[in-house]
Amino acid sequence: MLPSKRKVRLLYRTLSAALAVTLLGLPGCARIAMQKVSPGEAPIVLGPQVRSNRTPMEGAFACMADKIVDQHKPRLMIAVGDVKDYTGKYNINEGNAISQGGALMVYSALGKFGETIQTAERFDTRIAEMELGYIDRRQLGDGRIHTLDPAGKNVVPWLPYFGGSILKSDYYIVGGITELNYNIQSGGFGA
Repeated sequence: MLPSKRKVRLLYRTLSAALAVTLLGLPGCARIAMQKVSPGEAPIVLGPQVRSNRTPMEGAFACMADKIVDQHKPRLMIAVGDVKDYTGKYNINEGNAISQGGALMVYSALGKFGETIQTAERFDTRIAEMELGYIDRRQLGDGRIHTLDPAGKNVVPWLPYFGGSILKSDYYIVGGITELNYNIQSGGFGA
């Protein structure tokens, strides 16, 4: 038997209050902001503000983007495929030592180049492949009528596909993270 809505609300409020009291008791957590969105709802905990993520590579990316602009060439199209973790470093208590989103990190890095390059989605093509299949079977539409010929005599309710509408990539990035070294810098002395 499912609990009533009133019991669920009471349980949610109790858990929210218990969480707030617990967090307030932790060192450094005394300033937790909470906000009620609507009357009668439990308050939600507000987290930190969004900030820009800067890395030591910012300067190198900006320099490279400037060099690309100086060449006066068309924008590069870079496709990103799967970038896997091949280190095998896993701890049952802490999980994977290396991010399992290597391709997403590559996308973020390429985004630092600004308008000098375009990225092409090649990591997860399931939706694109499915939509191309629907187009091939004349099932995908956008709610409008489309003209197939210049005379305008042949109109259809599906999206027509004219070959060549998917842009090719100039370069692609795939691969894996193969090493994890916790001791990149070490030192010593002799006596």
